[in-house]
Order: sequence, then C-alpha cells, then structure tokens
Amino acid sequence: MNGDEAETPESGPPAYRPRPAFDFEQIRALVQQHFKVYEVEANIGGPPGSEISAFYVQADRAQFNEKFEQVRAGVRAIDPNLMVILQYRMGEDVILIARKPPVTSRGAGLNLVLFIATILTTTLAGAIFYSGYVQADDEVVWGGVDVTYLHPRFLALGFLSFSLPVMLILGIHELGHYFVAKRHHVRTSLPFFIPVPPIVPIGTFGAFISIREPIPDRKALFDIGAAGPIAGFLASLPVIVIGLLLTTAVAAQVPLPQEVHADLEAPDGTKWGYEQAATDALYVNETRDAKDRDDYVERITVNSSSAHFGPGDWVFRVRPYHLRDAAEVKLVVTYNATGNHTPAPPFSQVGANFSAQRTAAIEDPNATEGRFAFTLPADATNLTVEFSWKPPAPGVMQLGTSLLFEGFGWLIPTPDDVLIHPTGFAGWVGLLVTGFNLLPAGQLDGGHVARAVLGNNMKWASYASVAAMFGLSFYFLGWLVMAVLIVFLGIRHPPPLNDKATLDVRRKVLAAVVLLILVVSFIPVPFSP
Repeated sequence: MNGDEAETPESGPPAYRPRPAFDFEQIRALVQQHFKVYEVEANIGGPPGSEISAFYVQADRAQFNEKFEQVRAGVRAIDPNLMVILQYRMGEDVILIARKPPVTSRGAGLNLVLFIATILTTTLAGAIFYSGYVQADDEVVWGGVDVTYLHPRFLALGFLSFSLPVMLILGIHELGHYFVAKRHHVRTSLPFFIPVPPIVPIGTFGAFISIREPIPDRKALFDIGAAGPIAGFLASLPVIVIGLLLTTAVAAQVPLPQEVHADLEAPDGTKWGYEQAATDALYVNETRDAKDRDDYVERITVNSSSAHFGPGDWVFRVRPYHLRDAAEVKLVVTYNATGNHTPAPPFSQVGANFSAQRTAAIEDPNATEGRFAFTLPADATNLTVEFSWKPPAPGVMQLGTSLLFEGFGWLIPTPDDVLIHPTGFAGWVGLLVTGFNLLPAGQLDGGHVARAVLGNNMKWASYASVAAMFGLSFYFLGWLVMAVLIVFLGIRHPPPLNDKATLDVRRKVLAAVVLLILVVSFIPVPFSP
C-alpha cells in the first residue's frame, strides 16, 4: 500500500440498507396468489422497521374486492400488526403493506373512573328531576338553597328511574360500536362516558369509543357507524314505553302557569280589565316570546265618552295567580287633560303586599291582590293604565318532541297537563342522542354511515347538516356549540383503507333503515323554557 491509497477501516457502523418491517417474500407470495402483480416496490418510505411496500396489481373488476379481502385476511394471519391499504394512482391499483401505527395501552382505569363519575352526575340529575316531579313537601334547605334532591330517597329514585336507564342506553350504544369493530378486527377502546354537573339537565354529554387504527373498508365503516345508533335506538324503545306507562299511572300535574293580572275600577264603580272585557275598554295581553320579550303587558284605556271622570279614587287591582317566587311589577298611569298638570297622577298604596313604588315586587306569592289608588284632575279625558310584570324563572322545562315520541304518545295516551315521568325522560334522552349522532356530519355516527354509502359525495351531506345546526341554533343555542365542535374536528370524513369496496344489498337496505331512524328520532328544539 503506498501513500496515495486511502486505507479502508477494518471496522465501523454498518451501512443502513432499506429493509421491510415484515417478511417481504411471504407477503409478496400471498399477494401474487390472489392478484396479477406487475410491479413491486419493497420500500417506498417510512422509518427503519416501519417501511411500506407497494404492489401494483390487476384483477377482474367483479372479483377485485373479494380478492382484496382475502389478501387482508391472509396478511392479518401472518402478522396482525400489519395493515393493507388500497390506493388508486394514475389509473393503477396499488396495494400497500405497512405496519399499523403504535397504540399506547392505557388500561381501563380511566374508563372506570369516568363511568362511576357519570353514574353520580346522572343520579344527581335524576334526583333533581324526581324531587320536582313529585313536588316534594319535605323540603331540605342548606345555606338558603333548596337541596331537597340530596335526600337519600330522591337520590335512590333518581338512580333507578333515570340514571340506570340512561346509562344502559348510552352503554348499549357504545358497545354496539365496540363489538362490531372487534368483529372487523379494528382495535378500539372501551367506552368513555362524559360526566357533567346537572347544570346540563341530563348530567352527561354522552359517551364515545376511540378507534385506534384506520378502518379497512366501506363495509366495516358502515357496520361500525350504524351499530351504535341502532343498538341505542332499540334500547330506548322499551324505556320510552315504561316511562309513558308510569307517566299515566303516576301522573304528576304540571304546575299552573305563574301569572299576574289586573283590573281598573272607576270612582262610580265601573270596572275594566282582565275580569271584564267591556266594549269601551282596550285589553291587551301579549304572549311572551322567550327570545324577544321579558315582560307580560296588560293595558287598559278609558276615555271620557265611556267613563265618568268625576272626583274620587280610581283603584287599580293587581292579582297574582300561582306564583312560586316574588315577581317584579311595574305600573304606568298616563292621562290627557286640558290644564297644566304633572305628567302622571300620584297614586297611593292600599294593601300590605306591595311596595309604594311604581316598580314594585309581589313579595308574597300567596297574596290575593294588591290595590293601588290614585285620583285624576277634574279636566282629565283619556286615561291609560299599563301594567307589566317580569315573570320569575319558569318552574317547568319544556321538552321538544320527535315523530317517534309523538307516535308513542298516541299509542299510550297521557293527559296533556301532567309531567313526564323521569323514566320517560330517560327514553327521550335516548332518542335525543340517537338523532344527533345520526346526522351525516364529520365523525358522527351518521358521518361514518354517509361516508360508507356516498363516498366522497358525503361532504355535501356534512355541509348541509352543519348549516342546519347553525339555523336551529336560533331556537336552541346548544346546536351552535355542536356545529362549532364538528367544524373544529373536521366536517369531511377520511376514507377507509379500501375506498373501492361497494356495499351489498343488505347494507343498502339497512342504510335506508338508519335514515328512517334519524327522521323519527331527531328533536329539532330539545329544550325550551
């Protein structure tokens, strides 16, 4: 060796040679057994130990999907940690073999904690609902707050009548996803329940499972997406029936509406107002719109051609009906006169239940009436008395309805003036969850089903669903939250590993059934005051 030649080291790190993450020859033989393979790339990328191999294949169109499933089953038998992906590149069918992404196993500890927490929050929600349902007399007050629902009796009844059926419906829904995913050899988590304090009336935001690897094809995507809502829907039906039967058997009256009305008596004894709709009086009782109005208004107008405006006291009576809390009231008296007078006449209080201010409060809900007396000048002509009151918080929450719930109400008639039993409310929750999850949007169950049925065209159904949710948010604000969440997580649905597989007739019929379930279960406005 002379000085001009470089010395080759005798030892050193071995050079990296691309290598497959599996027995490449065994996989190639399997693919060639079912397809005509005209080009192979042993490594088209990926880090060491996770390389991807590509097989360019041909087969009879009629048998292509069947052969692909045979390859997938064979690869799973060789190594269950491998996945088979079908791509369409420049007019060519390419089968990719790659290692599944690693999944960290966390165990079932978190699932169990969330499950127990959700039982507690739904039990608390059920206890609140049940104590109001029976209008409990044994009131428990702590720190000035009504905590009757914390009585052990109501906690037990809340669990049995509401929490147990709700948890069963949600659990059956998620286990439907879980077992069908297992049948398609798709790794998935156990259900995660989502507890929430009963500021949300049902005490939970539902449950979900985490799918931990790509879904192999459209058939598996359809089966996994449809299994949960169908199972949850079927579980809801007997709960609804039992709840409506209990509603009929143990009827609890809806509390009478909280109202305040008024009438006006002239010095000569003539009366106008709520009790007597005289032709010479104008009475307006505007229906309150929860979004646009905060007050009920009554207006009484009297003119000199229909009333004696002589000396004496005019008496304005305010009568509360069925009030459960104090109500704020406001009285405005105006009149026309030829002389120079104050803009509104003074009035004095007659009765102990009202303050002597024009903005007053009915402090005693059991008061029979409050009386305001005032005088008018001798030259008064037209008089207008306007009375408005701000109602207390509603004592009853109005539930929205669906076509199916209306149908059950027709088969099992219940009185119109009774509260729904907590078990019936649990069945209603089951329909609410089913209807929402079946919307064909994003990663919802309905999004899975729509992607399997419509392919890439599913995006239009997703856009339409989100637009509908934004529209419904004008009537129920919760839809806005749901729509924003779907937009944030992604409106469009990713394709399965084999996006060419078509659905068979049985699945197409089942898709129509799923659409029907959506139509009959969906509740456009779940809650209203």
